[in-house]
Amino acid sequence: MQRVILEEQYDIGILEEDLDEALKMPLADAIIHKEKMPNDGIRRFKFYDERAFVKFVHTLRKVSGFRVVIPGGSNYYIVHGEDDYGDVIIMFRGARNHQSMFIELAFKKLGIPVKSYTGDYLLDLLKL
Repeated sequence: MQRVILEEQYDIGILEEDLDEALKMPLADAIIHKEKMPNDGIRRFKFYDERAFVKFVHTLRKVSGFRVVIPGGSNYYIVHGEDDYGDVIIMFRGARNHQSMFIELAFKKLGIPVKSYTGDYLLDLLKL
């Protein structure tokens, strides 16, 4: 098994096989790990499982990825994309550990560029 370490600050490795397994997950299994958020014309979902989040991202077209860094807290990953039903925004709150590393690896492997922003951006995007 091959371990990939994304950043020097982490001493936890991520197995690429875990990512491959997540991408092969049936979409029906992934969507049970989401919560619907208020809708103002764009569907919004919050995921609770990083593998399900990555699987759903993998099914989207025209994807933009964002990392919102909360000082002293978590990283939020937000993806704006399009599926067969139109525009969709999905979010995942990743602890600064293997979850964030897993998502960073997935975005890199899927070729999704990620822009970093502060917490104010998250609140504005979600209209909170």
